Amino acid sequence: RLFERQIQQRPGPVCDEFVRVPAHLGGATRISRNDDFSEALRRVTGWDVIAVAGLILEPVFFRLLVNRRLPVTSGAAN
Repeated sequence: RLFERQIQQRPGPVCDEFVRVPAHLGGATRISRNDDFSEALRRVTGWDVIAVAGLILEPVFFRLLVNRRLPVTSGAAN
């Protein structure tokens, strides 16, 4: 529902990539799992997604970015 509502806001603040990306992640009909999202992101950009439990310290955050790992807040880290 959120995705459909956000798409209706277009062409306002939504970029074209926001509209095109769900097709690469299995469609907008489901919430993708981190490992599925990470695999799709890696294929396109070389980056991985890594789950972190809440806020992380800045040095950890930037170390992850340097290593092409995108931290994503999760209820529990992998």
